[in-house]
Amino acid sequence: MGYGVKRRSFLGSLRQRLAQGLRGITFSPLSGGRLTWFGLPDERNYASLVGDGSANSIVAATISWIARQFPEAPPVMWNVNPDTNIRQRIPRHPMVRLLTYPTAGPGNPGGYYGGVLLWMATVVSWIVDGNAYWLKVRSRAGRVVQLWYVPHWMMEPVAPIDGSEYITFYQYRLPTGPVPIPPRDVVHFRYGLDSDNPRKGASPLRSVLREIFTDEEAARFSASILKNMGFPGVILSPAPVPGAPAKTNQTEVDAAKAKFEDTFGADNRGGAMVLGIPMEIKQFGFSPQQLDLSAIRDVAEERITAALGVPAAVVGFGAGLQQTKVGATMEQLKDQAWQSRMIPDQRILGGEVQTQLVPEFETDLETKQFGFDLSDVKVFLDAKVKQGTFWRTLTDGKIAKRIEARAALGLTVDPSVDDVYIDSTATATSGSPADAGNNDAQRADELQQQVNDLQNQLAQAGG
Repeated sequence: MGYGVKRRSFLGSLRQRLAQGLRGITFSPLSGGRLTWFGLPDERNYASLVGDGSANSIVAATISWIARQFPEAPPVMWNVNPDTNIRQRIPRHPMVRLLTYPTAGPGNPGGYYGGVLLWMATVVSWIVDGNAYWLKVRSRAGRVVQLWYVPHWMMEPVAPIDGSEYITFYQYRLPTGPVPIPPRDVVHFRYGLDSDNPRKGASPLRSVLREIFTDEEAARFSASILKNMGFPGVILSPAPVPGAPAKTNQTEVDAAKAKFEDTFGADNRGGAMVLGIPMEIKQFGFSPQQLDLSAIRDVAEERITAALGVPAAVVGFGAGLQQTKVGATMEQLKDQAWQSRMIPDQRILGGEVQTQLVPEFETDLETKQFGFDLSDVKVFLDAKVKQGTFWRTLTDGKIAKRIEARAALGLTVDPSVDDVYIDSTATATSGSPADAGNNDAQRADELQQQVNDLQNQLAQAGG
């Protein structure tokens, strides 16, 4: 009998453990029928507790910083020489104008929102969900004339379950019902490729949902303590009198309580009180040090900001500000944030624009390339000054040609004049050696002026 009870108890426990384990496994036909494991068998489903994590203050502050910084480097189209890799900025390119005024139309030349807001919204969706979408609006001639941001929760790529087609259409969820959109009319930005559904991207926040939940619980606990204070400040208890029987007189107890509150309440704090009966007064509660959860919250700050690729100090969190006291300065941390977060983001998103939008305007994708111009980003002014001095040294030493230096500094180049070493004896394509020497000196002075301008910009920016 006892063996049968133990056996049933063991089997019941085994079934429970198997059920917990199976709840952590999903079967995805889009991943080739592979079984995917999420978390430990007895761990909570943090996604059901914190959602996508975007409501968390750490996540919101970090993504807000990224979204504000991203438009500082404007979008540009480059004309690239495939042989020398020298690139020239194409002025007034129609696609760049479209990205500047994405929702402009007849009767509304400025549009409903500009390119800065388009990029900010795109970056937020791209990080929070791992996917961001633009809807292309075409003219009757088939040209793309507008770009509209679509929230990530309103768009979904759809494909046949047998995998015979990568994406059949995008399902655009409207209040009136879903609308199928051809893939050619959607720009889909993916944060990498989701291993469970390679048609979509995967948010980096998935890996830190536990830390987001921890921070939320710590904040909720602190708020509850401050709001409720569900314990008394002091405890008054009748003191035992030696040799006297223990008894409780409720009238005397209530009178002592009223007397204590009247004496020490409101503006009477710190006054003296004399009780007529023996009474013990015990302090009750927790000190601010005992309620300090900063260490727990610092761990969440560090891991969440690390997952998002931004030093915590740049966003303003205390965990990161401690680093500025022992090593890196704030300027160095900002430079690190741009190097580890902003520039890779612009390269990834710019690459998707190159493959999904540039073909609408250009046929030669080798010489016409989309990117972002970092020349006016303040955090790089010091680096630009060093770059200008570096190239001036190379050209003065006849190590590099003038065309290479001007292209590297973002200046316009003229191959007929600049494809030479700076040398007073060099002969230009046309003109005498004296003219060539004067031309060299003038172009060299322009390089030096570029360096001087960069130094002035750096001084004005507080560098």
